[in-house]
Amino acid sequence: MNLEVQEDGRNKSHTYGTIWAGEAELFAFRNFGYPDNELEIGMISPEAMQVHFGDIISAFTKKIPDLNLTVGDPVEWPEFSTWRESPTMSLTLGFNEEDIWFTFDCINGQPPTVTFSIPFAQAVPESEVRQRSERILLRHGMKLLSMEEYDEYKFHTWSIQAACIKDQRLSDAKDCAQLLTIAAHSIVWPDELSRAETLRLIRLGQVETLLGWLTENEWFDAKESVVLDARGTVEFAKDLAQFANGSAGGLLLIGAKTSKDEGGVETLSKLCPLDKNPKSPQPVARLAQSLRDIATSHIYPLPEGLQIEVVDTSKGQVICAHIPKQAKNVKPFIVTGEAVFGKIKNTFFSIPVRTHDGNAPVSSREIYALLAGRMIRLQDRDAGKEG
Repeated sequence: MNLEVQEDGRNKSHTYGTIWAGEAELFAFRNFGYPDNELEIGMISPEAMQVHFGDIISAFTKKIPDLNLTVGDPVEWPEFSTWRESPTMSLTLGFNEEDIWFTFDCINGQPPTVTFSIPFAQAVPESEVRQRSERILLRHGMKLLSMEEYDEYKFHTWSIQAACIKDQRLSDAKDCAQLLTIAAHSIVWPDELSRAETLRLIRLGQVETLLGWLTENEWFDAKESVVLDARGTVEFAKDLAQFANGSAGGLLLIGAKTSKDEGGVETLSKLCPLDKNPKSPQPVARLAQSLRDIATSHIYPLPEGLQIEVVDTSKGQVICAHIPKQAKNVKPFIVTGEAVFGKIKNTFFSIPVRTHDGNAPVSSREIYALLAGRMIRLQDRDAGKEG
């Protein structure tokens, strides 16, 4: 890609400007000059994700004489023996969006490096995280240089530095960061994330790392929003009860879209934060409480450990409903009420059951079998108490 570096102005501390591709403004930059000679670049357009880091280096290499960039003092960096021989600079490009953090760095003409900041689960040993990181980086044309652990605001973090074996696009690095985050949380990696591991990522605000990877299945479903009319109320209660009646519990993410591929598989594809959705019926915190009230009023018995919580992401707020795996002796979970002519009639009830990626009504025969099975379990329990 042919990039043009344009100087927009100078002040006492730095030079600043923009980087263009044709008529598209992609990046903003500023250079702090002597003694650090550090050049910082920030992405200002989505199209910048397709740019190769090498193209940025080439564009600035051509522009250095025109910008009159000063060369830092080599005494401060004794490891750079060629610093005096080649008037180059420290170039840093940072990416900090969608809960993904990484920076490209190029110092004195050496091969670029990428540093990823990856939140991790302490349940995954350091040696295992290192092995997984090495494999992921190699598949993306990078070689692991170092790993360092530190504490962030909410979670432990790995700073993973890698050398670029081949030129990288920003989108390549973003994909790699997404894989590293999943690998740092999944105990059973490279298999799919478990329900508990997915819940951990969601609660950390790392929802966007799951985009393009997490599919709807027996324990996960996603909805763009909820409607609190009669039909929407009953449907939400069914959405929760289906997971409670299933074998694994479940997660319902509200404020996200899925996309269906040619094989009919629904994959999490986009966040639609509720606090930025004009169709959301209530402020997010109040909506979460309304959903808790629906569960209490329309599901019997109420699933043990049910949690409906607001989650903050870099894009905005979503709601996550977590239904733990339920004991057999408390099933089935019954939804009372059905929407009839715009009103809820509580003389109706249903027992929804989760299929692979949706819920299905239970037939009268199945209802009888479920209720009869529960009666037998209660009788056995009572007989055990009498004995």
